[in-house]
Amino acid sequence: MHIFIVHFQLKPCCSAINITTKSTATFFSKCKTAATRQCRYYKKYKELNYSLYLLKRTHQLLSLMFTITKEVYFCYGHRLMNHPGKCRNLHGHSVKASISIQQEQLNDQGMVCDFSDIKNCVEAYIDITLDHNFLLHKDDPIIPMLTENNERFLALEEHPTAEVLSKMIYQYLKQAGFNVVQVVLWETASAHACYREN
Repeated sequence: MHIFIVHFQLKPCCSAINITTKSTATFFSKCKTAATRQCRYYKKYKELNYSLYLLKRTHQLLSLMFTITKEVYFCYGHRLMNHPGKCRNLHGHSVKASISIQQEQLNDQGMVCDFSDIKNCVEAYIDITLDHNFLLHKDDPIIPMLTENNERFLALEEHPTAEVLSKMIYQYLKQAGFNVVQVVLWETASAHACYREN
């Protein structure tokens, strides 16, 4: 992490500005007015703006990262019980999950991490939780019928959308210690959902 400290030294205020507050924002807003453009503090304001621009650009350059992406494939069934269209019906998907991992520095093997480490971790979770499973909202009325017939299903707190599944995979990998950037779940060849955090 890079920490930058910007220090200013402002002399006693100019009477033309009549500053009565220590608020930096108020000070600069006063300096920006047309009536005070000749004040020596307005020059300080312009210099500060340029300094902050340089600071931002430096931070961007120092924030360069290495990123790798691993794709995994699985199938699941679901329905969106309150959906107004055909997605409320029972159906399934063959999907692709693209998992991106990021690091500032490479390890001693010259890698962000081994692709097989991502694969082994995420596939173990998917095999147990998602693959060839039937995903439903916990309040779905067909759950009692599935239970009665010993059918496999997973009841979720949220509706089982691609957005929610990408979040589930992301959070599992994060808890497993991976520096996950994002998880993209391709529900079809032309439609995908992405989950990322700050």
